[in-house]
Parts: sequence; structure tokens; C-alpha cells
Amino acid sequence: MLGTASDRGHSAMKRVTWDLLVPAIEKSQSLTDLIALADEESKLAGRIVAQEGPVFTIVTRERTVTATVSGKLAYASRAGTDVAPAVGDWVLLAGDNSWQVEVVWPRQTVFERKEAGLRTRAQVLCSNLDVAVIVTTAPPVVAIGDDPIAEQSLRDFSVRRVERFIATLDAAVRPIVVLNKADLITDVTRVERSVEAELPGATVIALSALSGDGTDRLSKELLPGETAVLVGSSGSGKSTLIGRLTGEPILTNAVRAFDGRGVHTTTTRIMYALDSGALIVDTPGVREVQLWTTDGDDDRRLDRTFPEIALRGADCRFRDCTHGVEPGCAVREAVRSGEITQDRYLSYLQLRDERDTIALRREKQDRLTQRRTSRRAKRVRGGRGA
Repeated sequence: MLGTASDRGHSAMKRVTWDLLVPAIEKSQSLTDLIALADEESKLAGRIVAQEGPVFTIVTRERTVTATVSGKLAYASRAGTDVAPAVGDWVLLAGDNSWQVEVVWPRQTVFERKEAGLRTRAQVLCSNLDVAVIVTTAPPVVAIGDDPIAEQSLRDFSVRRVERFIATLDAAVRPIVVLNKADLITDVTRVERSVEAELPGATVIALSALSGDGTDRLSKELLPGETAVLVGSSGSGKSTLIGRLTGEPILTNAVRAFDGRGVHTTTTRIMYALDSGALIVDTPGVREVQLWTTDGDDDRRLDRTFPEIALRGADCRFRDCTHGVEPGCAVREAVRSGEITQDRYLSYLQLRDERDTIALRREKQDRLTQRRTSRRAKRVRGGRGA
């Protein structure tokens, strides 16, 4: 069993078992080292498959257990010297009947955003993922019969918000954009091509989670041994889609008659197993998407989100061209000629500036943290000397 985080409304779903995790271990020397360390220290190694509040469900070779975070790791994560566990993490556990997460093993990839609000902190949605399935509705440009209820139900779509989702992903994570509620539009092929043109580099699939049409195309994109995360705003149909992919419906409330939206909201993060051998994580609806900065990967994230700008940027006169006011900017010339759309160019500038602002705030916050830590250490040393 997955434990407390998965027992509420998910009891029929296919469980993640150790044999489904073995392929990832066999391909990774790092994970092999984790298993060896656990054996050497008589501890458990496993992967977090669910989280509900402070309680984590972890699949290990020996059994599935629930655990909380050790006091030492909790203190270190608050101080910024270590990371807090998240669904998808590989961890080292200590204990007996009461287990605690002692170590979060180094992550290969992470899906994180700036925490909502004013605080400059990261919120990790999922780790060690290969694919991000970004769920939104199909655009309402060709709603069936100009039905006002259908158009209302399709208002979740925003290409700028999808760009933000893609820009938050590690460059190694493959983005798939799902245009849900395709049963409410008249020309699916036209809609897919239109969105593909606006999101070069992303795989775009129009489907209907309600009827099941098109879900087989998504299933084929989720390969055995891969971990995918499902993200999107509340009401986009993520939980219904999870039910389609796993073959077991999530317990949801009725669809609202006035706009066609389901009123179920996922409140925990849970990893499910698919028949193909792929794993998929369902997450709560995300209302706000703010970028986060990761050392060494920020430029690659933007380049993957805006490949046409990265391509033309290689032809700029200056290697450090910001595509703003510098002479000889190939990107601005491509915008003038229509090769790059004005909307994409402005979105790129906005996301880059937002990222740079967050980076500066992080640097300032890190300096303050270091000074506080240094003062605390001096007080401790002074107390011992007394």
C-alpha cells in the first residue's frame, strides 16, 4: 500500500512497486551507490512516491513505509544548506517502526518554481523526472457551434502561461503540452498546428480526458522506466486524465453545469504506475507560475523554451548581446522581418528579466544567510570559550 497519502480516493490506482524502480537504478551508478550505502549502514533506500503534509510514502526494496523528515535534515533545509524531500526523490531512511528521512540523494532533474508570494524561496513540485505533461484546455478559437458554455470551459488556455511552465523545467526534461477538452472544438488538427507553431520544441497533443479520445497518443509518449509529472491549473482536467492513463477513475465531484469544469482538486502529490512501466506524478493545481534560478541551467532553460531566439541569437554581432538595444542584433532583425513573432520576443524578454531579478534577490538573500550563520557560529564559539 502507498500509505496515508494515497488512501483517500486513490485506493484503486495501480501502486508503484520496487520492480518498477529497478530500471532507473540499473542505469545509474549514483543510485547503485545509494543502495550499497544503505546496505552497508543497515538502513533503507527508496523513492518517495507520495506526500501529504509532513508525511512521505516511500517504496523500498524491503517494503513500503511512511516517514517524516529527521530533525537534522529539517534544520539544514530551513537554513538552506540542504534540500527538503519531495515526491520523486531517492532518499536514505533510518529507524525501525518509525522511519525518518536522513538524506536526500542528489537529484538528476527537478521541477521547481518560486514559491507563491513575496518570499524568495523555491517550491519543488517533483524531482528526478524525465517528462513534464503540461495540461491546459484547447484554445476556444473553434468551439463547437460557438457554444458559450464550451467557450467558457476552454478559457484556461494561455500560451504565455504554458511558456512559463516550460521555462521552469530543467533543460533535460521533455515538455509535452496537452490540450484537453478537445471534444469541445471542431478542428483538432488546426488547433494542434496553431499551438505547435507558438511553442516550437514542445510536443503538442489535443485530447479529451472525458471521452478518452487521443489519450493513447499521450500514453505512447510516456516510455517504460520514465517518470512524468502532470501539471496545470485547477479545472484543466488533470485528475480525469490520470484516471484515463491508469485505467482507474479518480474520485471527483460532478462537472459544473455552467462551465463544464470538474470541481475535484488534488491536494497531495502522488506517483502512479502505468501499464507501460512509466511512472506519473499528479500534483495540485498551480495558480501562479514564477521562475526559479538554478546555477548553470538558466540559459539552457530559456533556449529550450525559445529555440528560434537562441538560433538567431548565435548570429548577433556581440556574443553577450541581450537582444535589447545593441547594434547588430540578429534577434531584433528577425522580429522586424516577421521570422520571430513580436509576442514571443516580448515574452522572452519578460521571462529573462524576471529570472535575472530573482537571481539578484537570491544572491542578496544568500549573503544575509551567510552573515547570520557566521554571527551564530561566533556566538557559539564565544560561549564555549567563556
